[in-house]
Amino acid sequence: PCCAERYVRHLLHEDPEGGWAVAALVWRPGQMSPVHAHRSWCSVGVHRGVLAESYYTAGAKLLMPDGVHLRRPGDITYGPADPGLIHRLANLGCETAISIHAYGLPYERFCSDLNLVLAD
Repeated sequence: PCCAERYVRHLLHEDPEGGWAVAALVWRPGQMSPVHAHRSWCSVGVHRGVLAESYYTAGAKLLMPDGVHLRRPGDITYGPADPGLIHRLANLGCETAISIHAYGLPYERFCSDLNLVLAD
């Protein structure tokens, strides 16, 4: 877990050849990811709680809000490795939320190579 002040990651399964890994992220109320894009494909499913996924468009000097989607238990979203697909996940509720994430990287590289962080 490399983002404990934001959320905690728990490895669930990893491809023995290092092509992908699945982790559960536990979000306490009020915790959120930084604003980021991914350097790998990603798939996210919400297991418990509700997460707000906010999208952004990169302007010349600013990130501009571009919509919010509430992700509820059973919802799934996915995206490619794309520096233009900018988002943030947040637990805006009063209870702990759990999401399941699959990424096209080995777990040991999640902290260093997964996210292109654009803002806290």
